[in-house]
Parts: sequence; structure tokens; C-alpha cells
Amino acid sequence: MKRIIKVEVQNSDFFTTGFQLDLSDHLNCVMGGRGTGKSTILHFVKSCLEPDAEEDKNTFGVLKSNLGSGIIKLYIQSENGETYRIEKTFGEIPQPYLASSGRHIPIETINKEVMCDIFPAQMIEEIGRNSEARLELIDKMLVGEIEDLKEQIDFIRMELEKNAKDIRSHNQKLKKNQDQLEEYKSAEDDLNQHKADPPDDVREDEKQEFERQDAAEKIRAAETRYLKSLADRFSGHLTNYTDLTEDLQQTMAITGNIDRFINKPLIESYSKQIEQSLLSVQTSNAASRVSLSACINLINEAAEKLKVQHEQQHNIFVQLKQKLDKHKVYFDKLNLLSKRVDEKNVRLKEIEELTNKRKRLKLHREADIVKLNKVKNEILDGRLKKISALNQLFEGRIKITLTPGGITDEYENALRNALKGNYMRYNTIIPYIVNNFSPDKFAKVIHENDAETLKSISSIDIERSKAILSALHETDAIYEIETIYCPDLPDFHLKIDKAKEVDVKTKENYRKSDELSTGQRCTTVLPIIFAISKNPLIIDQPEDNLDNEYISKTIHKIIIEQKKERQLIFITHNANIPVLSNAEKNVFLNYNEKKSSKSVEGNVNEVKGSILELLEGGEDAFRERMKLYNY
Repeated sequence: MKRIIKVEVQNSDFFTTGFQLDLSDHLNCVMGGRGTGKSTILHFVKSCLEPDAEEDKNTFGVLKSNLGSGIIKLYIQSENGETYRIEKTFGEIPQPYLASSGRHIPIETINKEVMCDIFPAQMIEEIGRNSEARLELIDKMLVGEIEDLKEQIDFIRMELEKNAKDIRSHNQKLKKNQDQLEEYKSAEDDLNQHKADPPDDVREDEKQEFERQDAAEKIRAAETRYLKSLADRFSGHLTNYTDLTEDLQQTMAITGNIDRFINKPLIESYSKQIEQSLLSVQTSNAASRVSLSACINLINEAAEKLKVQHEQQHNIFVQLKQKLDKHKVYFDKLNLLSKRVDEKNVRLKEIEELTNKRKRLKLHREADIVKLNKVKNEILDGRLKKISALNQLFEGRIKITLTPGGITDEYENALRNALKGNYMRYNTIIPYIVNNFSPDKFAKVIHENDAETLKSISSIDIERSKAILSALHETDAIYEIETIYCPDLPDFHLKIDKAKEVDVKTKENYRKSDELSTGQRCTTVLPIIFAISKNPLIIDQPEDNLDNEYISKTIHKIIIEQKKERQLIFITHNANIPVLSNAEKNVFLNYNEKKSSKSVEGNVNEVKGSILELLEGGEDAFRERMKLYNY
């Protein structure tokens, strides 16, 4: 049985020297007047067990004011019987040690072993009002499993973020090439027209020699582009292994396609070395990175040697143009127009390659979206199973429902930011979008420019559909929206007694917890808290907003059953809880001379004087009530 054995506080600004709280395995009640440090103990325990506890402003404030430069030592036994001593100082993460050997253990490795269910004051009411808090409560039943699945979601979303950057980069490059292509629209016609009108005295052999050298110039440009393309491919994969295998296969094919090159012997010698290095590139590991780096070095070396040869070969072309100086204007223009045709073909080739790469990136994205939805559904299925078990346990008194992806705040805010400034009443449109499309389904509509599907939604006409598409298509915003994870929305319902219910329209006589009175809300949430796990349960004032009749008739029975199976630690002002539930350990705190200390502790019989004095208002008040009630 998992249990907190004791809490020690040393050198605290608030507790007396050597303060120690020993706890029972069953029901513990911590009591005392206002300001005696009851809630402080809860926050001290919380700070020992939760590495991020100080991120909560209440816990931070309590530790800063009441612990100061002191130290908390919490002794806790895990389910398997191992005892840990966890030491906590203000501003530092908890430091656990094996109690048997004193060996230090990182807190993250034993988080699940020492996990407790801790509910500060007003937290029960907050759960009833807040959907995220309700979901967090349900997820306590899925500890371990839910964390692993959420980590998978985070990883897939990071992959999708990288993918989106690659797609946007390819979109920019495509647009640049397409814009440049406009400049070369008439390149072939201009070249053919110039060729068709040479000077009368240009000899045919001169034309043929010039065209041979001009073609060689184009091949040299192709050789340079070839090596640059290889270097770019390998450099890209040093940090991003997307499409690694497929891209390297294409690279291998490229290295074999050099037959037309003028400097084939030089390039071929390096291509064979590159192919050998590529054979060792298998996965995204360190060895592959070394092989890719080796390929880049080979390419750079080849490029330097090729540059020397190109300069020598280009000099031959320069000499030829000098020989043809008589018709310099004609041949210079012929060379320029020929280059424009070559540049146009290069742009077309780059557009083709970029389009194919973008297509592959989008296919990868679609596959990752499928993976993301699969993990979301696994989380949903896990939650539904736990909720089904709880609903059977409550036998209709309390009912829990779960709406898949129903917490849409992040989705709505992302849409609002994306549509802002586009001259449309987006606040009226957003609810329709959210109610009809999950984030990935909406993104698909935008990616496909599907105005008809948008138009089919009530209150979105064809003009608005086109405006939405125009505002979002291929933007950063739509790729971000596509990966948003909307958590499932749990609702807690309480069955209302018809005789007391004024609103006869209440469906099935159930009301959601956020529609209930404060007392009814706590009446709904508290049984769920008791049912979610067998961890030690620590609650600050579980009686808050509950009437004594409910405590005496219902809650104390639940507590009596619960304490047989788990440790309970309650901070309370209500005598019914320790008395009716027969608390095994009761501790009263006293604040005197600016220090808190224990005034009395023991079982109910041993501390009944303090219960009578502090919780019942004293013996005289108790006797007066007896007279008033005719007991």
C-alpha cells in the first residue's frame, strides 16, 4: 500500500524546531484554528511530490513565507514497499533518496511511484466549474498510459511543424521560379528568330563552331549545377532526415547520369566515391551523418578541380569569340539568347523537382495527421473506458459524459487570429467552423480550396467561403491550425430530485456541474475524487460547501470504505468527519509566539476534548445545543 509515513520540517520560519507529523495508514485529520498552518502542510507535501509545484502561485507563496531557508523531509512508501526520503528546499526541485541506503534517485524516475492525489482548498469547486480541471481529474485514472500518448502527440506535432516549414520553403522557391519563368516566356522564339537572320557574310563553319562551344558552355553550367544539387541534398539531410531513403535513391540515380558531361572522367571518379559513402547511410544516426559529411567534402573537392578545368575550357570559347570579332554583336546576342533558353529549362526543371518534393512532403504530412488522429483516438478510448466504469459505480446518481475534442479554446483563438483583419465578421463564423470541422478537417478543406464544403455550412455563403479560402490558403496559420489538439470535454452531471426541481425541462433530471449551486457542485465532484485512484488522498477542507446532513449520511460512509484501501489525509474544521469516520490519527495545531506546533494528537477518543473545544465551540455551546434540540 502506498502511504506517506511522516513529514519533518527543519529550520522553518513558521513551524517549531523539530516539527514532525507521523501519519496513520488510514484516516488522518489535521485540525486547528485559523492560521495554525494546516494548509501549509498540504503545500509542503505537494512541493515534495511535484517538481513543478512552485509554478502554482499559492504553493510558491506558502513556501516562500513559511519555509524560508528551511527544509522539508517527506518519507513515503511506494506500492512495492520501497521507502523514499524526499528533501525539498525553497526554489529547488525535490531530491529523493532511498531510505534504506541513502542513495540519490532523480525525482522524474520515481514520479509515478510516489504520486498522491492532492486537492488544495476550493479545488473541488474549481473542478466542477472548469473543463480542463475535470479532464485532469479523469486523466489521473490513466497515469503512465496517458502521459506516453501525450508525448507521442507532442512528437508528431513537432514533426508536422518541421514539415510545414519545409512546405512553406518549397512554396516560396516555387513562386520565385514561376515568377522568373515569366521573364523567359519568349526565349525560344527570340533565339530562333535571331538564328534565322544572321549577317550575310557569316560562314556556316563559324556558326557551327560557335554553337558547339556554346553547347559546351551550357554543359559546364550543368556540371556546376549538378555538384551544387548534390551538396544541397546532403547538407539538407544533415539536420532533416525527412525522405532520406527516397532522396538518396534519387541521388544515386543522379550520380549515374553524367554521360553527356564534358568533364565526365573527373566527375565520375568522385561519383564512385560518393556512391560508396552513400551505401553506409541507412538511418538518422551519427554514422550516417559522418557519411553525409564525407560526401559533402568529396563534392567540394570535385567542385574546386572542376572550376579550374572550366576556366581553361571557357578560355577556348573566349578565344573563339575574339576570332569572330567581326560579327561580335551577332554572336554575343546569340550567346545571350541561348543562355536564356538554358536558364528557362533550368527553371522548368527546378519547378518540376520542387513540385515533386512538395508533393512528397504533403503525403508525409497526411500520414502524420493520420498518426496524430490515431493517438487522439487511443486517448479518447482510454478515457471512455474509465468513465464507463465510473458511471457503473455511481449507479445513476452521478453521470459523466465525454465530448471528443470538445475543449476548443486554442482552436477558436487560432481561427480568430488567422481571420483578423480580413474584413469579415469572423466572430460569428468561428462557432460554425468549430462545430462542423475538427482542426485537421478544416485544414483539409482549405488545402483543397473546397469552397463548396464551406458553403454547405449554415451561415457561410459562397462569398464568405471564398474569402476564408483566400485568407488562409497556404498560410502559416492553416498549417498551425491543422496540428491543434482539442482535448476531450468531460461533463459531470448530478441527478436532481424531481420534488425539489423547479425547472421541469431539465433533461433526464440531470444538471451539469457548472450549472449547479456550489454545494451541489461539490456533492457531484467529491465522490468522483474518491473513485479515481488508490493513491494517498490529501484534501484541504473536503466539507467546504457541503451541508452536515450530506456529510453525516453519505460522505462519512464513503470515507469509512475508502480508508480500508488507501491513506486519507484531510484538513478539516468539521467535527463530523473525524468523529463519524473514526479517524485513526488526529492532529491539532496551535500557533503561539509566531510558531506553529502540535498541541495534541491521537485517535478520536484521545483528542475528543480538542474536538469539542475547537470544532464544536466548547462544552457549554454543545450542551446548549443539546437542550435546544431536546436531546
